[in-house]
Amino acid sequence: MVFHLTGIFLAILNMSITACFVILIVLFIRMLLRKAPKIFSYGLWGIVFFRLMCPFSVSSAFSLLRFFPETAGRLPSAGYSPGTVGIAGTGILTDTAPGVQRTVTLLQSGALPQSAPDSYLDQGQLLLTAFSMLWLLGTACLFCYGIWSYAKLKATLSTAVKTEENVFESESVPSPCVVGFLRPGIYLPLGIAGHERQYILRHERIHIRRLDHLLRPLAYFALCLHWFNPLVWLSFRLMARDMEMSCDESVLKEMGSDIKKAYSSSLLSFAVEGRRFSGSPLAFGEENVGRRIRNVLNYRRPPAWIAFAILLILAVSAIGLLTNPDIKSALEDQPTEVSFTAQELRPMAEIWAESLKTRDGEPRYRMMSDEMKERFIKGQKERSEPWNFNIGVSSPWVTSYKVTVSGDTAEITYTLTDSTQATYEQKEILHFGKEHGKTVVVQADELLSDWDRYSYHAPTAAEAFAAYKKALLESDYRAILALTPSAKLDPYGQIIWDTVSISKVSVVSQDIRRNKACYELELTIKDGGSSAFESGISPRWLWLAKDELGWYAEGLMTGGAPDTEWWDQAVSADPFSGENQRTEATYGFEKLLYLSPLSSSMFEFAENRMKEAQCSIGADHFSIDNPKEKEHYEVTNPIYVKSELTEKMAADFEESTFGKISVADYSMKQRYKIRTEGNKNTNYCLYVMDNELWLASYTDNTADGSEITMALWKLS
Repeated sequence: MVFHLTGIFLAILNMSITACFVILIVLFIRMLLRKAPKIFSYGLWGIVFFRLMCPFSVSSAFSLLRFFPETAGRLPSAGYSPGTVGIAGTGILTDTAPGVQRTVTLLQSGALPQSAPDSYLDQGQLLLTAFSMLWLLGTACLFCYGIWSYAKLKATLSTAVKTEENVFESESVPSPCVVGFLRPGIYLPLGIAGHERQYILRHERIHIRRLDHLLRPLAYFALCLHWFNPLVWLSFRLMARDMEMSCDESVLKEMGSDIKKAYSSSLLSFAVEGRRFSGSPLAFGEENVGRRIRNVLNYRRPPAWIAFAILLILAVSAIGLLTNPDIKSALEDQPTEVSFTAQELRPMAEIWAESLKTRDGEPRYRMMSDEMKERFIKGQKERSEPWNFNIGVSSPWVTSYKVTVSGDTAEITYTLTDSTQATYEQKEILHFGKEHGKTVVVQADELLSDWDRYSYHAPTAAEAFAAYKKALLESDYRAILALTPSAKLDPYGQIIWDTVSISKVSVVSQDIRRNKACYELELTIKDGGSSAFESGISPRWLWLAKDELGWYAEGLMTGGAPDTEWWDQAVSADPFSGENQRTEATYGFEKLLYLSPLSSSMFEFAENRMKEAQCSIGADHFSIDNPKEKEHYEVTNPIYVKSELTEKMAADFEESTFGKISVADYSMKQRYKIRTEGNKNTNYCLYVMDNELWLASYTDNTADGSEITMALWKLS
């Protein structure tokens, strides 16, 4: 039942998306015809109704929908939509409409959380099921409201008195209206007589003759189904307006244009007396009186040739809007869409994962596509000759795994361990396809994890550049990452770099100094793939720096050579390493990173208070001077107790800031606790975070002896 409901909702959603394009075109044509008789505009809404209610159409080379993006090559004419929505992992249509493409892509890529592996519905199905239930609830509410309001109106009119055939009068009716489906009746307020009565009866009988009393409920039914689409609400309102105005014009056409003033006076009398019909969306009465009066006074019957030209334009528009683009030729060059179910792919993904756990690649080999089998054999031959099915490594080894299926992919999350009992996590993405009538694995992408990362420092700038150049030419993301310690690891990094092809790296110029270097390069990019690279000659600048471990890369820049400030900046923020060792340095209070909620000061006040303050760090003294506040703090012959931040120390530090400050993204994490000459605590300490230097003031927690960070400043 869930899948039936979801399927109905998707069909309605697809029709609503297509109807949006049609409505926009109709609104444009309607604007062009604003001075033409309203019967033409009224007729255009029939096209919108067809698109909202009928999931099928025919193809035509004259379809206007082909001018909209993402419309060609989607579906055959039956069930065509400018974008077809599908459920990830269900086998129900896998293409996506532009408006919802990001949601489905997130589900397929795993960027949104997935449900448990044994769940029958994956996250995409659950979301669509929830949307389907919400749509059904909204539809039911509007439908029930329509029935209730119509029943209430019928009850109100039960005391109406019949005055002539099919005409009734009632003191409960604020303005003339038509009520009923099979036997519609005209209901008038008491006291209407003479020419005014004649005009009104002619108007309402034209409604009945044109079957407007049936068309309006049908339009409301379409609104109930598409209540989530604001363009449909607008269309319903404008359709009702065009219906009334076209009916007014028919009265003038039948009774003559000389009744314009009298007819307008009749409409005006209802507006002045505040008689506005608001009975039921399934019935209709006198509405939009102001616009109708202006339309009546401005109405002129068009010459026959103009009417014919408008009819011709409407006929062409109808063909263009009622038909779908001819997509046969577009589909010939596109691969056939293949759909899979989670029940089909999950067992295959589990066999794939179990193979790595047992280190037996033969079950994997049997599921691979022909091309992937060739790549597998080539890789195995590089490991040993003659090749065998032994895969994986002896350490770390797989202890467990979890499989999540989404669309035509499966994500496997492996948990690994080694002899030290440390645990690691590794992810792999399987892509499935059809070959020889069977479902096969066409590609397997291993995502990088933190434990895959290693660090490399070169002895010289030239060797660092040579290693970086080799990594670029080989599209080796891990090597680039090893040379760039400050770069964040992207799990998909190697997958992206696998699509890049750089054929040549040329040195335009180089500037090598004592602790820093810059190489101006020209990259000959054969294929930029999925990266930000573009094919052709691309200028880049490789910035290198040297610390106590050796030379490393700060980044491959696009903005040009570094400025003087970069050359003069210390490589390390550590005031006691390299050229800064045991020398005095003065720092400014650049930014307040954190202020404890236990502090009596406000954040902005505390930050402004230290704007002119300076912190002096030296071998024989540590001082803080704040001339603005006339404050001075100094420790002579301080003792700096250095320690590397272990995982526990980092966790304790983050806890001391109540979780407001995280140090997880920093590779270098060091702390200098500042003590007096007599080895007493000063309640100050320095933190070296990569190229940043922080100063923290803290207090001891008397309850458990832990530290509570009161304020944390970034120094510069």
